[in-house]
Amino acid sequence: GGDGPPMLREGCLVVRGLDWEESGKNGTEDGKDIYEAAKVKRGEQKKQLHDDEKKAAREDPDDKTKGDSEDGDDDGAGTKSGEHKSSGNDDGTKDDANQISSDTPDPADDSAQADLPETTTEGKGKEKNKKKRIPNPKLALGTVIGIEPWNGVEGMARRVRWHLTGKEGVYRYGGDGGRYDISHVEVNDKATRVRKRHPLPESSEQCVS
Repeated sequence: GGDGPPMLREGCLVVRGLDWEESGKNGTEDGKDIYEAAKVKRGEQKKQLHDDEKKAAREDPDDKTKGDSEDGDDDGAGTKSGEHKSSGNDDGTKDDANQISSDTPDPADDSAQADLPETTTEGKGKEKNKKKRIPNPKLALGTVIGIEPWNGVEGMARRVRWHLTGKEGVYRYGGDGGRYDISHVEVNDKATRVRKRHPLPESSEQCVS
């Protein structure tokens, strides 16, 4: 056959497994209750955000048209003032000389200055979008910190430290005749989604080796 699932060694991530007893000895020391509460809170926040966006959508159109008209006026004034400045400079030879001497660096400076507002406005827009995104809650994950015996049988358990609670315990991983309190997983970078759940070992040898 194949090599089987990868060994559950120190540093690997786990979640509660098939034989986890929430009402028994294990309880919620993994922080699953914290995760579930965070999911409920996120749902409420999403609903509130949706309601706020709907409310803002009713009010924004008028504000946007006002803002657009005001921006248009400002732009018009800006172009006119720019035109007056250039005509004024044409009348003065000193101003012309200054313009000619500054013409060389200006294109680079102007482009840099022109780029800055665009990047900052884009940055502001991105910040707004980020603020609107409600992050997913962290999974109730644990990190294996040791391989332990179970009822005298070597390698049939793992010592795990849980991220959400900071609690630590020893859990069956093949002990008691093939019981699994924990499951070996791989998650995304933010630890909010399980990317892969490894299959359980097919034999006690795979649990240990």
